[in-house]
Parts: sequence; structure tokens; C-alpha cells
Amino acid sequence: FVSVATNVVSNDHNNGADVFVRLRNSGTTVLASRTATGTSGNGSSSQPAIAPGGNYVAFVSVANNLVANDSNGAGDVFRFSVIDSTVGLASTTGSASANNVSFSPTVNSAGSVAFASQATNLTAEVNTNRVTDVFVRNFGTATTRLVSGAAAGGVVGNGGSGNPIFSPDGSQVLFTSVASDLVAGDTDAVSDDLRYVVFTSAASNLTPGDTNGANDVFLRDRTAGATVLLSRGTNSATGGNGASSSPFVSGNGSALVFASHANNLVANDTNALADIFAIATANSLSAFVTLSVRSAGADIHLEWPALQGGYHIEESSAVAPASNWTPATLPITTTNGVFRAVATPSPGPVYFQLRQTSGTR
Repeated sequence: FVSVATNVVSNDHNNGADVFVRLRNSGTTVLASRTATGTSGNGSSSQPAIAPGGNYVAFVSVANNLVANDSNGAGDVFRFSVIDSTVGLASTTGSASANNVSFSPTVNSAGSVAFASQATNLTAEVNTNRVTDVFVRNFGTATTRLVSGAAAGGVVGNGGSGNPIFSPDGSQVLFTSVASDLVAGDTDAVSDDLRYVVFTSAASNLTPGDTNGANDVFLRDRTAGATVLLSRGTNSATGGNGASSSPFVSGNGSALVFASHANNLVANDTNALADIFAIATANSLSAFVTLSVRSAGADIHLEWPALQGGYHIEESSAVAPASNWTPATLPITTTNGVFRAVATPSPGPVYFQLRQTSGTR
């Protein structure tokens, strides 16, 4: 655990946060973030992780006196051995400390430490992605290994990786990554023909009417040059009432899947938990087209994504019957993948709708 208390052990003199281990069998507390002489380090320590069995504790510290030759001036990952009360540097090449910050440690029962780091000198692989990568330090063999490496070998992944954790038996490292070249065929955010790209964003100006202030899932149609909000409320152009994430598109672009905490994306979502949602027919996109309508004085401004499929505006003085709907003769402009039109209707109610060539409204 982490504490800023100075009286947990007798040798804590730094007035900063330290990492401790409580030995329940003996009823004693031991300082883990310690120097070779057993005193507290000259900087704060945090992020403790204990190994199964309790023999090792990994942690992060900005102290530079826990081990010899720690001269990088950045946060490092260390391992404390409960067995012999020694501290070892995990974020190291073996002969030098990391040249940038390291964090998020986890440790297995054998004492190996996995961690995330922005350092570029820990292993021999070419490291030019300028983001976080995942490494494992094996204290038994005194080696540091890159975990988040590209499948081709010899280079780090093409995107950031982090949040490492060991499998229960300590033989595998699990981690998250936005890299697309760690394994062959990792194209889950892009369709095979590169037309459709799904992604998560908190931006509110990618599509009209996105006012929920939360992460949403979007689909970019690169052929049509349009962006469509997928995680939207039922019968609404507004994003759902909870954050959405983890989008996936099938190789042929015909199916989309994402996770969301929103409870208004479909009817009867009452479990108060995150759910997985699937949307079919990504190729047609007809289910995702929303007509945004807003008034500005006597004018009505209309906006809709500039998608393929022969969409046009219809207007009517009443929703029914269907024969009331007639094509609206409006000048249409296109800006940044969005069709825009301005109508100045006569007094009385007026309704607008989008109709596709196929007849879908």
C-alpha cells in the first residue's frame, strides 16, 4: 500500500509518499520503497502491485537513490523482494536506466515485472512510435523484453500500448493497444476495402446535434466523405445518454459492433450496465442518416450527411397521408461532407423528410 505517514516504520524520513508491505503472518510492516541501507527514498513512490504469494512488490518511484546509477530524472519501475529485502530496477536495459518515464507495473510469482514505458532504449527494437510500449523485466535472466512489438519483428508497434497484467499462472502478459500491426489481420477498426473506419471520439462537431458531452462511436465512410454517429439515442441525432467505446467493423463492412453505457440506444435497456450493440447493413447506411432541422428566424436550416444513395428532401403540410409528400425545391450546398439547405416555408405547419432512391425515409 501507499502512505504519506511518517510513523508507519521507523526509517521513513522523506516526508513523501512511500510503498509499504504488511506482513500479516508476523504482524509487521516493511518499507518497500527503500534504499540499500533501508531508509526511505528521496522521492515519492506509488502504484504498488504485489505478486501472487506475496514474495515480490513492484512499484513506481521518482526517487533516484533506491538503486545505484539512477540518473534519468524520471519515474522508474522497481521491484522489492520480501524474501531478502532488496530493491531492483525493472525499467532498465541492464546497464542503464530508461531514458523516459515508466509506470503501470505488475509482477508475477517468479518476480518478473511487466510495465509500460515511454522509453526508447530498453530493448534493441527500433522504437520510433513516440508513445507508450509494454516491456517485461526478467530478474532471473537479467533481461528486458519488448512485449508490444510488431508482428514483423525488429520494431515496436505502430500505436501506443499499456495496462499490462500477468495471466494467473504468470506465463502470459495481457495488455491494451491501439497498434494495428501486433498481429496479422488486425483490421477491426477498418473494413477490408478501407472504405469504412469506426472510431471513438468525445468531439461534439463531427455530426450535427451531438450534444451529449460523452464519448461516442462514429463511422467514417471514406468513399462518400461522410461521418455518421452510430451510438445515438432512439429516434434522435443526439449521442446516447452514456459513453460508448470499443467499435468493430466486419471485414466486408456489413456489420458494426460497439459497447455503450447508454440506456437509450434501444428500447427496454434497463439493466443499468454496459451492453454490446450490433448494427447491420453498414454498406447501405440508410439506417444511420439523420435529418437535422433547426429554425433561424423565418428560415429552417436542414443538414444531413452527404452519403451515396440518392437522398433528397421532401416536404409536406401533414405527416399523413404519404401522398402529401412532394420533393422540396431547395438550393443545396455541400460543406465538409454535409448537405445543407435553407427553406423559408409559408405560414402553417411544415414537415421535412429524407427519402432515398429506394424509398427508405
